[in-house]
Amino acid sequence: TSIVRDQFTRETERLSLRKVTLDPTHGRRDTTLEHRPKLLGATVNAAIDDVLSEGEQTALGLAGFLTEVEFDVSKSAVVLDDPVSSLDAGRRSRVAKRLVELAQVRQVIVFTHEATFVNALNKAARDLGVKVTERAILRRGERPGLVSEKHPWNVKDIPARIHWLGEELARLRRDRDHLSSDEYTRRAQEWGGRLSQAWERAVNLNIVNELV
Repeated sequence: TSIVRDQFTRETERLSLRKVTLDPTHGRRDTTLEHRPKLLGATVNAAIDDVLSEGEQTALGLAGFLTEVEFDVSKSAVVLDDPVSSLDAGRRSRVAKRLVELAQVRQVIVFTHEATFVNALNKAARDLGVKVTERAILRRGERPGLVSEKHPWNVKDIPARIHWLGEELARLRRDRDHLSSDEYTRRAQEWGGRLSQAWERAVNLNIVNELV
């Protein structure tokens, strides 16, 4: 229907895809797709996968999925497994914002190993006031599958790193009189190293990337 087509167009535009619409296939519902993506204004009848890049096809698939979700009245949870593979940084940010918008009305669970996407999700959640529940599945030595209720340091964004640094500095000051010289030096050096990493990431993400 035109309502579904309009929603699909809005989803594609949110993910920076232009001139794509849904074209009815007039096929039987139980054997074929009822609609397929079509390029608007094309002078040659080319297949979508011959024109769009791998990243654009991923974004197109997400747009189709999000269109279906929009019309699902159950409001049940949505689970996505690495939804941004092959997407560039700009589209990853757009996907993150769209998923957080979706999380305002239903639970959204995202599995990903992309640290930059985690950062984008956290930033979008802060901007829109959506609560995030952190989980990490880690490997410690030969033991895989350890579950942590906090993201590890390497995927924490700048506000989370600054928060950790403040808490750890307070702990270090509190424990100082009870630590040996070697232990105090080790913890102070670890804190200084992480301060340097947080500073470097802040410069790269918030200054250099924005400028470029």
